[in-house]
Amino acid sequence: MDFSHGGQRTIAEGLAAATRTPIISHTACRSLYDNPRNVWDAEMKACADKGGVIGIYWMPFLVPNGADVVRHMQHVKNLCGEDHVSIGTDGKLSKTVMDDKARAAQKKFYEERAQQGIAAPGEGPEVFNIVAAWDDIKRYRHLAGGLSKAGWTVGQIEKAPGGNLMRVYWRNVRLAAEVPPLRQMPPDIWAQIPLIYQV
Repeated sequence: MDFSHGGQRTIAEGLAAATRTPIISHTACRSLYDNPRNVWDAEMKACADKGGVIGIYWMPFLVPNGADVVRHMQHVKNLCGEDHVSIGTDGKLSKTVMDDKARAAQKKFYEERAQQGIAAPGEGPEVFNIVAAWDDIKRYRHLAGGLSKAGWTVGQIEKAPGGNLMRVYWRNVRLAAEVPPLRQMPPDIWAQIPLIYQV
């Protein structure tokens, strides 16, 4: 269960009822920046206490620059532990092209979200969901450099771009395999999963 986009009460009650490992795939720390799209420490800790992972997104109206991404990831690591923090970019890997077509698409995207009442405070027709200084093909290298400067070890950095999420995903896949129709999966499927994720 992914609790991203949930309100505080929904997240708290959902985590309390969760029977499988939960995630909050893309959010930021509300104790560092008070925005309704961000999650309070209590809910982050509750997610981690069930083995879950919190992904920090790269949206300029929530974490405006690379230093803020690192600061929010550091907060989750300090609060929940290194096994419970991940990236949560909710975006693409290539550089964002800022041309008239892209601006028109962003304007339409925002207007539809605003009309539906789901736009977060700070979103806008000209606000692209990027961290500008890291908006290139080397974005994860930039992140690794920022985390390293913040004192993260190589092992801790390797967990953040996906290792922690893969652990949770495969744990839930293994549990789901006990329920039809996944029970019918080929027996050799587990041999294809790296042992590090077979928990």
